[in-house]
Amino acid sequence: MIPNWTMPTLTMSEFDIDPEDGGPPPNPELGSSAELVAALDQSAAVARASIESTSDETFASTWTMLVGGEPRFTMPKAVVLRSFILDHLIHHRAQLGVYLRLLDVPVPQSFGPTADFPDM
Repeated sequence: MIPNWTMPTLTMSEFDIDPEDGGPPPNPELGSSAELVAALDQSAAVARASIESTSDETFASTWTMLVGGEPRFTMPKAVVLRSFILDHLIHHRAQLGVYLRLLDVPVPQSFGPTADFPDM
């Protein structure tokens, strides 16, 4: 669901992750690998389209994360996109790689060859 964070980042000036009137709706329950992949593909496509249609001025404008109405940080939207969305995806991809390695499942490549697929 991480790519879904892109739209509120680019279209809002602030976002409260713990608002007084309750949080965002729960994520859908996905029961199979195929459903998970489809959900990721769909959210990534929407996020990509949002990024492609965003102006430089919007990327330079600020975004504030609130917790219960209290500001926690304010940064340019471009920095939020890189540090809180893209870096977060990279972090979870690395966790998945460790999990797969511990289960003796070959780790697929994402940016080039891996120890399991050196010739790809």
